[in-house]
Amino acid sequence: MFPHRSRLIPSLAQAVRVVHPASATALFILFLMVALASSAANAQYTQLYSFAKDSLSNFGPGSTGDHPRAGVISIGSTLYGATSEGGVKNGGTLYSVDADGSNYRVLHQFATTAGDGWNCGGPLTVVGSSLFGTTYSGGGGTANGTLFRINADGTGYSQLHAFTGGSDGYSPSNQLTAIGSTLYGTCRDGGAGGAGTIFKVNADGTGYSTVFSFSGGTNSGPSAGLTLIGSALYGTTFCGGQHGLGNIFRINPDGTGYTDLYDFANGADGEQPFGKLLTDGSYLYGVNSYGGAHYSGVLFRTRIDGSGFKVLHNNCGGSDRAHRPTLVGSTLYCPGGGDANGGRDIFQINTDGTGYQEVYVYTGGVSSVDYGPPNGDMLLMGSTFYGTTDFGGVNLSGALFSLVVPEPSTLVLLGLGAVGVLGYAWRRLRG
Repeated sequence: MFPHRSRLIPSLAQAVRVVHPASATALFILFLMVALASSAANAQYTQLYSFAKDSLSNFGPGSTGDHPRAGVISIGSTLYGATSEGGVKNGGTLYSVDADGSNYRVLHQFATTAGDGWNCGGPLTVVGSSLFGTTYSGGGGTANGTLFRINADGTGYSQLHAFTGGSDGYSPSNQLTAIGSTLYGTCRDGGAGGAGTIFKVNADGTGYSTVFSFSGGTNSGPSAGLTLIGSALYGTTFCGGQHGLGNIFRINPDGTGYTDLYDFANGADGEQPFGKLLTDGSYLYGVNSYGGAHYSGVLFRTRIDGSGFKVLHNNCGGSDRAHRPTLVGSTLYCPGGGDANGGRDIFQINTDGTGYQEVYVYTGGVSSVDYGPPNGDMLLMGSTFYGTTDFGGVNLSGALFSLVVPEPSTLVLLGLGAVGVLGYAWRRLRG
């Protein structure tokens, strides 16, 4: 970002010969502010792979799958993900790809016929050398969704459970959470109360059971995967709570101790949360799809006991429910509803709500190569983020991208070094 850094420090030292210390300090502060503000503009965004449909239809031998809606996860330096459509059988695909976008490989072709699921909409989960996930549809005569497992090399695909739409729920579409060798997940509908379930299953496919059934009304519609903090699981509902607009809850893995922590009211706090909650151990972070100052969703945080709720930023939701934040230390990276010109962007913000900066602004619409924001979670691997977009790319059927964001800390250290040089030079000049 600063290729001539070695020439920058001497130039500052020379400048101090004609600048009073107070003026030099003011100039440094101005320099630092400009540098920090420009760091986002210099973020490096690269489309690594463009998903494609068959040339004659939405599926066929030429299709690698299209419309990825689940983000990616990694094992080593290999990325793994899913497409919700396309593939030879038009049920979507599971794929692997190297972190530079090369060696794209279809691991599994989902079928739209009985016996296999289709429309994999949630991020995959890694346990050992195996990938686990859910499909929203398919899995048998009732086509109510499945749980599946596949080895990272594409072998050993197996269906662990086909949802019946009865007491076990139906249409899971969220990421599974592993506690040891047991996987926990949610269904938004079905169950004994008809309002969704929390379930568990062993990684070998045995021991499936419904842990908790939502009863409806204030206790209704789990909207995301679960987050483990200590010995408890935390989650959200899309239409539960006292106002029917969603809530945050805590529950023990055995299904006991369900506690309503916070009820959304469609005021400044927003409504209808989606996406798995993030945590730093003290706070929970999440996104609402609607409500807030502009009725376009909010990025929020609350303590893990439900107290201290705070809106960190508005304009973070939307009907596509794609805007899921990524937590890195004390910074959140989140897709937003857009810049001042109405576009869509990725921004960063501190976990206390300060330090908002746009990181990348997408320039095109749904029929453009450069279309966003990310649809699903972004993955941080090393110093690079990876994610997927539902549309865009060369074929307008979705893209895999990487994003490198300059670290403000580098600029701060550079600025502090400049202050030291200024001070040293001034003392020398004064004798």
